[in-house]
Amino acid sequence: MDLLPGTVFPTNKQKEKEMPAVVDKDKCTGCGECKSACPCDAIEIVDGKAQVNDDCAGCGVCADTCPSGAITIE
Repeated sequence: MDLLPGTVFPTNKQKEKEMPAVVDKDKCTGCGECKSACPCDAIEIVDGKAQVNDDCAGCGVCADTCPSGAITIE
């Protein structure tokens, strides 16, 4: 994934009004594509499913990468 020069991800305090990525556990296959693509290192695979942590900046890279469409940004 190529980011534009100067791309800045907001801190948790900056994004209080934003919701991070949400994983639909029924759709998630646990492939790890989202984890590999996440520039914030905010996704882990737990019990075979993606799980988003508080480091999520809500950038949407994971949602764009997910082959099963299990991740949305709300």
